[in-house]
Amino acid sequence: MKFDFIDILSAWIDERQALLILIVMPLLTLIVTWRINKASERRAFQQRLIERSLSRQLKLADFRQRWIDEMRDDIAEYSALTWNSEINTGVESQKALVTLQARILMRMNPDDIDYPKLQSALATPVADQNEGRKALAIVARGILKREWERLKADLEDIEVSPQ
Repeated sequence: MKFDFIDILSAWIDERQALLILIVMPLLTLIVTWRINKASERRAFQQRLIERSLSRQLKLADFRQRWIDEMRDDIAEYSALTWNSEINTGVESQKALVTLQARILMRMNPDDIDYPKLQSALATPVADQNEGRKALAIVARGILKREWERLKADLEDIEVSPQ
């Protein structure tokens, strides 16, 4: 009985081979094309996610680099203004010192372990200029070094997928 069905089916296919090719081939092509298109869309979506993540990581690295540069510049300017007591006695110089102090402190997270040291170092030049500059330089180098290492680590963690 089973072999009869297979023989009948085989004969039916042989008789209608042209019709089956006309119907099955376009359907098969449609299905294969649809599956390839879906796979391509999934790959494109994954690529967009990777590019978005990479873009976000690079933008964050840019922000961190700018933070480091601006912090370094403000600390250098602050140190320069405190270098000479004759320079920093005027109202404009005092205003610049206070502004720089505020900018430096506003950049820092108050919960940062070095925040109290930085506050103290920024306040010290008023009491003892030479010691204040040394203390500020030590604290600032530590902060900038730590942030630079963090930036480098973040850049090393960025994964670039092969195209």
